[in-house]
Amino acid sequence: MDLTGLHYDVEALTIKEPWNIPIPQSANYLLKMDKGICQVYKNKEDLEKGQPIRYPFPSLHQFIDDMRVICDMITDVNSSSYYMYVNICFLNNFRK
Repeated sequence: MDLTGLHYDVEALTIKEPWNIPIPQSANYLLKMDKGICQVYKNKEDLEKGQPIRYPFPSLHQFIDDMRVICDMITDVNSSSYYMYVNICFLNNFRK
């Protein structure tokens, strides 16, 4: 694996004041629950027509495969917080 183009900025991954970050302005979207799924509408007309915004989403098969990978990563001993910290520190030594 070629790692020559990778640079990890550890400080960029941390937020120094998590309660003092800018809040984005409202997009004025409308929400409606439909059979347990939250649908997002651009405006009231789309809500009345029943035309939600069509966001891409994975198939059930892809979702289950991705969830399995995440669960495997969580239970993997080598993915522990300390191990990840050591790896990031190691990679940080190669920054330019």
